[in-house]
Amino acid sequence: MKSEKNRSRSTTRELAKESIAIRGMHCASCVSSVENVIWDVDGVHSVGVNLAVRM
Repeated sequence: MKSEKNRSRSTTRELAKESIAIRGMHCASCVSSVENVIWDVDGVHSVGVNLAVRM
């Protein structure tokens, strides 16, 4: 039982949420380009780019 507990700890991953302000986006094509670049980053599990939100 002890080894199972240790094994489950080693497979648990911490998730972090990041919000990044990006200037210069003017259209849906810009949003798509930014999303595609972020998806290529190792470890990214989800991407949400919103053109209407201003930080």
